[in-house]
Amino acid sequence: MIVSHSGEQVTAVDVDEASAEILADALDAMRGYHSHGVTVLNIRTEIRHHIDDSPFVDVMLVLTPPPEGEVVWSREAMRDIRDEARARAAEVGFNGFTAMINMRDTDIRPTGHQAAGGTT
Repeated sequence: MIVSHSGEQVTAVDVDEASAEILADALDAMRGYHSHGVTVLNIRTEIRHHIDDSPFVDVMLVLTPPPEGEVVWSREAMRDIRDEARARAAEVGFNGFTAMINMRDTDIRPTGHQAAGGTT
């Protein structure tokens, strides 16, 4: 169990499949969320472990590609989207240690050989 202190509120979350599903449901409402020309297309969650073996939920927000001619999204868009995701995660008891928010512009997940570091 991870216990976090947020202001005067204390929340505790057991990071397991059930709580990961609750987090995924809370974040799923972000599909279509739009900020500074960037839209959230999909959300993926996966339970992983910190180096000390404590569990966390890895959250991947799949976004529209950066604007034409840009390599990355604007800081404003990234900050707004990440802040919104963190706020929604906090509503169901997750904090920055129990839910890691990441972003990418493709929904392709590596499989088998690629996930193990190989090439196709």
